[in-house]
Amino acid sequence: MRFPVFALIAPIVTSLVLWMVTKSPYTLLFALMGPVMAIASFLDGRFGERRRQKSEAAARESQLLDEEALRLQEGARRRRELRHAHPSPGRLSTMDARARPPWNTDLASAGEVRLGLLVSGGGDLASSSSDDLIPLLANACAGIVCVGNPLHSLSLARAVWLQLAWNVAPEVLILHPSGYEKDVLSHPQAWPVSLVGSEREIPPAARYVIEILSPNEGRLIDRDDPQSEFTTFIPDYITDAEASAFAARLAEAAQRVADSRPGAQLPTQCTLADVTPEWQTEEPGGVGDVSPSPQASPQRSPLLPLLPLAPRRSTLLVNIGMGAEGPLGLDLVEHGPHAVVTGMTGTGKTEFLVSWLLSSAVRYTPQEFTVVIIDFKGGSGFARVAEIPHCLGVMTDLDVPVAHRALLSLRAELRFRERTLNDAGVPDFRDLPSSMPLARLVIVVDEYRALLDAFPELQPLFLDIAARGRALGIHLILGTQRATGVLADGILSNCALRIVFRVNNVSDSMALLESDAARTLPEIPGRAALRGSSLALTFVQVARTTDADAHHVAESASRWLDAHPLFVPRRPWLPVLPTSISLAELEKLSR
Repeated sequence: MRFPVFALIAPIVTSLVLWMVTKSPYTLLFALMGPVMAIASFLDGRFGERRRQKSEAAARESQLLDEEALRLQEGARRRRELRHAHPSPGRLSTMDARARPPWNTDLASAGEVRLGLLVSGGGDLASSSSDDLIPLLANACAGIVCVGNPLHSLSLARAVWLQLAWNVAPEVLILHPSGYEKDVLSHPQAWPVSLVGSEREIPPAARYVIEILSPNEGRLIDRDDPQSEFTTFIPDYITDAEASAFAARLAEAAQRVADSRPGAQLPTQCTLADVTPEWQTEEPGGVGDVSPSPQASPQRSPLLPLLPLAPRRSTLLVNIGMGAEGPLGLDLVEHGPHAVVTGMTGTGKTEFLVSWLLSSAVRYTPQEFTVVIIDFKGGSGFARVAEIPHCLGVMTDLDVPVAHRALLSLRAELRFRERTLNDAGVPDFRDLPSSMPLARLVIVVDEYRALLDAFPELQPLFLDIAARGRALGIHLILGTQRATGVLADGILSNCALRIVFRVNNVSDSMALLESDAARTLPEIPGRAALRGSSLALTFVQVARTTDADAHHVAESASRWLDAHPLFVPRRPWLPVLPTSISLAELEKLSR
């Protein structure tokens, strides 16, 4: 504090002025008041400043103590939350499996597991209390290797397996027999836990290496972080009995979940003979047999009853698989007029298309139903269909010029059918008189995306067919792995019938079914969800074609051809002109 100099001088000056005016010596006494008051004021200020500083220091110390207490409380709360968010495997093994969160189908996003406990801040394990411990977490997909005591390593591996089984869907994980030299858990793209006997056996790709030093002490090395040395922690263990009991409870919960899924009551597989029982009779009907006898028509479905005596131009109804209440029928005319078949590779799309076409070939004659197949996967998948008289041709990417020529000829087919309807004076194909032998034409495209990549100029043609095909008796069945970004809006809006096998993208399922049902389908080949015009969302196990089924179709086709020896199918394109012709051939043609 600064000394009050002016307060000291002012009384002295005042006293001198008064003495000069009054000449009284008593006025000089006022000069003594200045130093006294200045010193008193200075001392009072000093004492006040000291008291204020002490008070502020005490307040700051109290605030620091409060902040430290809050920091400790917040740290303790975060440690409790971490321990609660990542409970010990022992606690998980005793929890009710019904409390398990929904299983994750992505191991990469659900592979974080707890290995044990470590001291928060890197303190000493021996001198720390349980409240100071936090979970030690690691990504199991990066690879975890346990070195050391095989008994403790196997117990730690069980603890990791238990956590993954709690979080990840069963179909993502493949369990192997436990053993000292075997993976406890493996995955097509990752092996979460491996047990090795020495450091020489550690796989180079493994990120985490755990060395068990004692039952209550382990050492973790992160090989992706060369700056860090190691982390000491208390490992988590699970005994074989605990793991077995947990697995049994989790299996029961998984079964309950599976039983509650839509379509859980469906068989895991079925054949064409299963959904068309009349094929199993000793004398099956021939191609196109529409006898009203129950043994000569496809099995009636409770959802989609078949009408054997319905006009043949008004339907393409056939059984394609097994629904919740029995064989399930699809009518491309009623539920379409066009269809989209989509799903991941290996889900059964091509097999379904083959079964659908063969079932239609037995149900309808070549004068009622014909098919053109465009297979840009080589064509081998449709070998069984290529031999039936209903099939007008199989175009593949192995002969691009021929395929391109045939596809361009489809425009001429549209004009031909327009003229035919105009000559008959009818607006729709189903109104044609029976005396006009014109069959419905189904164009099947397997891998529509590959077709457009090869012939992008054909997209307007398919848009035209999608828009006008219903009235002209032409139908599209477009197969693709993904619908979004592949099918134009003009095509998709006319493809009311959508058969969706398992997809890995929710947007694909929502775009076609307005539901995520296809995303959650089990990994069963042939399991599909479908919906169409006047057909609500339903689940089906589509029929596969066995050798016996194919033999039945071949026999039916042979009997029909024998009964119609003069039948010549009308193809939408003319044969390829020869590159050369001899004189003898020319003379023969001119006769």
